[in-house]
Amino acid sequence: MSGSLLTNVMTFVNAGFPASGVKTTLCFALVSVCIVVVTFAYLTFRMRKPYFRMWAVSWLFYSMYVAAAIEQQRQPGPTFFGAVGHACVGLSALWLLWGSLQLTGRVRPIGELGVGALLILVCSFAAPPTASNQIWVARVMFFLLALVSMYTAVLHLKPHKKHKGEVVFAGSLFLWAAHSLAFPWEACLSAGFYALACLVSATLALCVALGAIM
Repeated sequence: MSGSLLTNVMTFVNAGFPASGVKTTLCFALVSVCIVVVTFAYLTFRMRKPYFRMWAVSWLFYSMYVAAAIEQQRQPGPTFFGAVGHACVGLSALWLLWGSLQLTGRVRPIGELGVGALLILVCSFAAPPTASNQIWVARVMFFLLALVSMYTAVLHLKPHKKHKGEVVFAGSLFLWAAHSLAFPWEACLSAGFYALACLVSATLALCVALGAIM
């Protein structure tokens, strides 16, 4: 019965989000993520807070992942762009973490950031370029992004944080964390699920930008 339910769900999703719509939803996601980058860049200029700059870089890396995913649509299967995309997701998680540490006053040496970035690059490019390897690398990188996003969200839900914008920002990051955790599996189910996942990514990114600017 559960198999039949999954089949019905996949049929419904594939009907609503055909394979031809993957590139469109990816482009929408790219625009949405770029809006987040611009938002944090603006907040960096206006508020002069270093963690906004780190978060802007974090989302810039994620935009590079989306751009790599768009390019990969032209060359399906394990490619160099797949490895680049996974590295960008890991670097996005790392820069998001560093910004969150700066938010709490626990600033770490820049050398540690460099070592972390090097480890992510090695993990992304050292594995043989096979489909199974790239899937597992993607799952690890998105898991890291989910963990850091959850941590950042928790920081904005402390008792003294009662501003409406903080609640929207934290809630969006919680959803972003859950979505990031599920994204590698959703993307592997079918082209329809991949398109739907990209649409959810775009929507949540806009919510993050809204919460940050409120």
